[in-house]
Amino acid sequence: MTTPPRRLTPGDRRRQILDTARKLLDVKNLVEITVDEAARLAGVSPGLVFHYFGSQLGFRSALAEEAAAELLSQMEPDPACSHAEQLRRALDRLIVYAEQHPRLYVAVTSDANTDAREAHQGIVEVASGWVLAALRDVGVPETPALAAAVFGWLAFTEKVVQGWLAEPRRMTRDEIADLCEKTCYHVLQVIVADPGEWLRVEQALSARPDVPGQALTG
Repeated sequence: MTTPPRRLTPGDRRRQILDTARKLLDVKNLVEITVDEAARLAGVSPGLVFHYFGSQLGFRSALAEEAAAELLSQMEPDPACSHAEQLRRALDRLIVYAEQHPRLYVAVTSDANTDAREAHQGIVEVASGWVLAALRDVGVPETPALAAAVFGWLAFTEKVVQGWLAEPRRMTRDEIADLCEKTCYHVLQVIVADPGEWLRVEQALSARPDVPGQALTG
């Protein structure tokens, strides 16, 4: 006797729709992906997609959240590494991922994309939280100026990578990572201000944790 296929729960069905639509981001811009197309690929009715996501904007926003989570997973700190190593590895992985998925990257990092505004804000909050936590860990006081500087550096990095994706032959991946990495340290040096204190901070950022897994990374 053949066992009938398991009926998907609402959560599973919603996940299926998003997983199917996510694949479209490798060939289409977010604003070009419609509910009708996502429904057809998922084998459901457009009405069911609207049932789960409310509107086309709600659907695209949910898809952007999925893409944002995927992008953040590339940058998640490794607590076994020094904070300096974490930064460089995050930049290297981010740039490779952006090159492999340029439409996804632009979709969730462009300020002009209203469908992904909340997703973009989430990326900024999480990534800036990682950087600020690393700086707290080495004794840098968290001030409004420091938070603004980190936010500004993240915006700079986003725009640099976006520009590179438009003209990738002008610089290599390593050159882009070097630029973003050096800019981060220059910005932080301005905030710390005191040369002696900055030398201490640099050394602390480069030190590996004494016990793997115990570094404060957010």
